[in-house]
Amino acid sequence: MKIINNGKFAYRSPQQQLVSGIANTKSQGRNIPGLSSVKGMIGQDGRLTSFDDLTQLDVSSLGESFPFPQLFCFSMLTLVCGQTKIYEYSGGFNLKITTSPGYVWSAVDFGNYIMMTNGVVTVVRDAITDQFAESTLPVARSVCDYNGQVFAGGL
Repeated sequence: MKIINNGKFAYRSPQQQLVSGIANTKSQGRNIPGLSSVKGMIGQDGRLTSFDDLTQLDVSSLGESFPFPQLFCFSMLTLVCGQTKIYEYSGGFNLKITTSPGYVWSAVDFGNYIMMTNGVVTVVRDAITDQFAESTLPVARSVCDYNGQVFAGGL
């Protein structure tokens, strides 16, 4: 592994491991290609991309305290969520919606459509208009994407 001047390192993974992606199970055989884990990176445009542009993100101007703000790097956009405000981040903070306070945010990403809940309110991003709005969908403490379906729980 080569250390670059700025203190970062470069690791070239065999092409087949990148093509195979994350291994299906931890007990996957030794000679079967696939990565065991990927930390601090996301898959973007068919390659692994680091969060370098987000390391200098200054959220002090938002006036939030732990555990806020929360950062969500979705496939189409990046959101910074405070206790009551949701911002889209693209070089600056663009306020999208103000909601009721609740617990920490949980979200699912379906490209242009995003569903978020904080245990008190559910917020969706419309896939056509890109507008955020409170929804009449059920409220939950946690949501996840299970084979293209929203799986919600905990209240």
